[in-house]
Amino acid sequence: MTSLLDTGISPQQPPQNDPPNPPLSDLDLIKIAVTYLDTMMSCASSDKLGVANFWPRAETALVTGASTDRRWSGIVSRTAAKLEVPEGGIYEREGVVLRSLEQQLADPETLARWCELVTSDAPYIVAMCRIRRQNRKAEKSKSGGKTGKRPAAVPATLDAEEAGF
Repeated sequence: MTSLLDTGISPQQPPQNDPPNPPLSDLDLIKIAVTYLDTMMSCASSDKLGVANFWPRAETALVTGASTDRRWSGIVSRTAAKLEVPEGGIYEREGVVLRSLEQQLADPETLARWCELVTSDAPYIVAMCRIRRQNRKAEKSKSGGKTGKRPAAVPATLDAEEAGF
């Protein structure tokens, strides 16, 4: 049997727990959704999806992933399948971003709220993602165009101005 002396806790001093993180706002969840879609679209091929269908397919994949599972791995897998991302097509940089998003949505209630928001606001999320990608492409053009390298990692956040708020 362990005594209080063995645990390093004195009877007069209760253990200190970290304060819980405040719940994410709807804006935070939208930012996460835009980053998620941007990351997944970085793994997709416009050659496979077709240029004309690229954004409609993105919206369908986003909604399908969020509405068919309440586990992060299932959401990512379903979205990747809808975008025809090949096996092994989620590269290390994208994987790091997805892992970061998973940690932000680790609470089951938060993930459920995110899924509900994604399914109800998918057209808006797709529009914000499209704007983000167009802005990044314009910046790349200003800085000398194509470098022959894969693009830099998808930013993990979306600021309020970029999101239109």
